[in-house]
Amino acid sequence: MQEYPLINWSPMVSDDPGEEVTKQIQPQNAALVGFHEPERKPHCQRQIQIEEFGNNHVLTIHQYGDDNPSPVVCDACHNQIPYSSSYYTCEFCNLHYHKLCAELPRNIRHPLHSLHPLLLHASNGTAPIFCDGCLHVSFDSGYKCQECLFQLDLKCASSLTSHQLHTSENKKNTVVCSIHDHKLTPISYTSNREFACKACTFPVSDTTAYGCFYCFRIFHERCGKFPTTIQHIYHPQHSLVAKNVRFRSRCKACDSYMLLGMEYACSECARFAIHLSCAEYITSTLKSSCHDHVLFSFAKEGHPELKSMQPERYFECKVCGKECSSSFYRCVECDMNFHLDCIPLPKKVIKRNMHCHPLTLVDSMREDDSGEYYCEICCEPRNPNHGAYCCEECKDQHGALVIAHIGCTLEGEDDSLELIS
Repeated sequence: MQEYPLINWSPMVSDDPGEEVTKQIQPQNAALVGFHEPERKPHCQRQIQIEEFGNNHVLTIHQYGDDNPSPVVCDACHNQIPYSSSYYTCEFCNLHYHKLCAELPRNIRHPLHSLHPLLLHASNGTAPIFCDGCLHVSFDSGYKCQECLFQLDLKCASSLTSHQLHTSENKKNTVVCSIHDHKLTPISYTSNREFACKACTFPVSDTTAYGCFYCFRIFHERCGKFPTTIQHIYHPQHSLVAKNVRFRSRCKACDSYMLLGMEYACSECARFAIHLSCAEYITSTLKSSCHDHVLFSFAKEGHPELKSMQPERYFECKVCGKECSSSFYRCVECDMNFHLDCIPLPKKVIKRNMHCHPLTLVDSMREDDSGEYYCEICCEPRNPNHGAYCCEECKDQHGALVIAHIGCTLEGEDDSLELIS
């Protein structure tokens, strides 16, 4: 069985660039990289025949210096090439590589996976490397096993001793994800390239996330904790089950198509499904004489699906026919929308069993930057982008705000509620 070398990251310093190239690629690696003796060219350029990550092209060696002041980024590891250092360029592909990245062996043996050789995998910017060594996900190049699912990024592949890595210890922390068939592992994710969450399809930008080392999917930390089955106020009569999005499925909550990711769907009502993001969206209810069904509060601001809508798509008020651009109410069942003024809602009320001052209707109320807002009546979470009733007198005099859901404030027809205007 052929023995493949580990990566040697220690550069061999030489006064002559051509000599340095010759020394870095030892004769025993020549068959792996297709090494040819460097051919001298004008301006101290060298050429070397290297199998450029699957393309047997000629790479020309350059000196990064004053004649090329623009930053140069390596297309193998995506790190910037240091100033005044040598690097390779493929004139055909217009790609650049660190010397060490270009001279990587195509196959290696590693103590963490000694059963099979690992094959060098070139980064294409779309398929990430799920490193079994450090549990880091990146879009850099790395090494993969062709026989199984084992992968190492370049940094871990260069580690000669297994005690520097902590694969077995970290993989004990796998968690069971109710919306995915395989166990998920906590990973670090710091790539500046966007990678869509398998569940909600929004970009994963968190430094910590969950990764599946079997099908190579990434989940937001919060999405990995979504339950399989939920009860939701948009569809209280049946449970909703998490499943992969069906073809041309449409979200009943935000009325937009779901093309990828996962959805919460009703098994009994074939046409009812909502985004995972819409399922966790904070809303409140209102019962009004203007409509037979319960209305739910919405706002484009802060809604992950609504704020990304195309300009030609908008929510039209059932009463006035104009766009609902700020806070509004929506009937999910009928797909109807209502401005706060078109319902209509009283501008001021007194809720005597709650507060002594009049409460004024506002389109939205964000009293601080805490990120947590609650209704003074039901004590449930309140969306700060939605309409609410608040006490302006307490706000001006004492700074202690009294804010409540519109539905909670108007609920009940006893003597405790007085409509002022």
